[in-house]
Amino acid sequence: MQRSIARLLRPPQLPLAGLLILALSAPAHAAESRACAFLGDRLGGRADLDVMVFTAAPGEQVEVLLEARADARNQGSEARLRVRRGGRRRGALPLQITRELRRGGEHAIKVQVVRQGGDTVTGEYCVTLRSSGSAAYTLRRTSQVEVQWVAIEEGVAARPPFERKPSGVASGLIQPEFPLRGGSVYGLIVTNGARGIDGRALEASADFRAAKGTSEATAGGPVALYSSDPEAIDNPFPEARLVRDDGTIVLPERFVLRGLDPLDPVLDAARATLLDVADELSGLTGFGAAAAVEVALSAPLDLASLTPDNLLFFERTDGRRDLESLLKHARREGKVKASEVALAISFPVQQIEEDLRDVRARLEDLAPQQHFTVTFDDDDPGDELPLGLFERGGAPGSAFADFLVANPQVVAVAAGLLTAPDFRAATGAFDPAKVAGTASPEDAQLDFLLTLPAGASPPYPAVIVQHGFGGSNATVLDVGALLADRGIAAIGISALEHGTRGNPLNLLLSTPTIAREIFRQTVVDQMSLLRAIEQGIDVDGDAAQDLIADDTGYLGIS
Repeated sequence: MQRSIARLLRPPQLPLAGLLILALSAPAHAAESRACAFLGDRLGGRADLDVMVFTAAPGEQVEVLLEARADARNQGSEARLRVRRGGRRRGALPLQITRELRRGGEHAIKVQVVRQGGDTVTGEYCVTLRSSGSAAYTLRRTSQVEVQWVAIEEGVAARPPFERKPSGVASGLIQPEFPLRGGSVYGLIVTNGARGIDGRALEASADFRAAKGTSEATAGGPVALYSSDPEAIDNPFPEARLVRDDGTIVLPERFVLRGLDPLDPVLDAARATLLDVADELSGLTGFGAAAAVEVALSAPLDLASLTPDNLLFFERTDGRRDLESLLKHARREGKVKASEVALAISFPVQQIEEDLRDVRARLEDLAPQQHFTVTFDDDDPGDELPLGLFERGGAPGSAFADFLVANPQVVAVAAGLLTAPDFRAATGAFDPAKVAGTASPEDAQLDFLLTLPAGASPPYPAVIVQHGFGGSNATVLDVGALLADRGIAAIGISALEHGTRGNPLNLLLSTPTIAREIFRQTVVDQMSLLRAIEQGIDVDGDAAQDLIADDTGYLGIS
């Protein structure tokens, strides 16, 4: 069981479709990924070992770099770095291993602490994987990699490894500083070491004592509320009892309608809307990765009494959700007796990036001659969507003529259509069959803008430009002029419900799951645009690529 929760590098928060990660080309490496974590804080004092894995082809060249985070306290501390069938290093960070892998398949990257003077070296670190092929794109963390600590207070975020506060009141909200890992199960244990404002120990409720099979005495201290009825108001949220047999979740009315007067007729419409949204969210197979965990308390706790020894919040490496195994794990790893536990719950976190990983695999499988095609032909010159290649010196008043006059560093603007697959069903939600590859996605036509730099010869390096909320692909013109000064082309599409693809207000009026799908499909559209660049975009019809296939960057504005 892991007591502390260490940092995981999440993809940067990019506007609208910010989960897309594009690697800039380098002489020796085609792909690069980076992941960060926290080393050396396993419960019980055992030497911590983090394992990440990746899949490589035979003969692929890889470079693994282990370094301390720039803002970490373990600069220069020692660690062990091993790559299965790829070598090992030990010493002060940074450490690097470069190898040509003779065998294909799954390879493990192992990062382990080195004891110095009996003390375990701890700290935040990052692993960067660069590869000559696509191995870096497959880098993923196993369940042994710890995740971020959390704070249990209102308004002020504590920092790992759980900074103690000299004063304050804890009302029972536990807020992750970073999103929890999707597809994982987390455990929460609060012991009687936590104290109320009057100094008395936190106690388990009668129903929770019955659930764990103990009969410890009570002394009138604050109680961690827990009812045998999981939908009753006196309960924590989320928890495993709110998970159906098929893995979908239940959002009880006590949670959905909290804070609303149940008898006020003015709020009837609000209550109905919230219940409809809850029904939709109940189709998810896990709870939110960034929402607070709520521990119901009969009275506030003294914040200064909360420590990593009596508030344990961790990822369950066994993946189980039952109370019995959680209590056994706490006793075995943390030396916490069942009689000392005031509350213990587990809950699953919904998958985050897995659908997009599957979609990326589908995009790689689709035939390029049928998908990701680009055209600049304008079948309806009279409509409001001009298509074609618009060069300097065109007729006054023609599309982009004023822009080209004002920006001599841009030699031409190309407006085209991209054929891209849409993985949503008619409901607007992702279609599981299309994501899994058992059904074919329908194609959509996405309009894009492309600026070409003057003073350089094609093919050009390119940057995919993503606008912010309320914008459109016209942002390409603003950024394209700046990039053209450096000989770089700019290309971009409009996000779903933006530009010619809809109205941003529709995004605001959508339900939470449909809004999520709008963002995710926009990520897929960006992936499709990248595929089109990789297979070649010919702007002027000379049968030559005008953009370099493997030299693409990404820029988001919001």
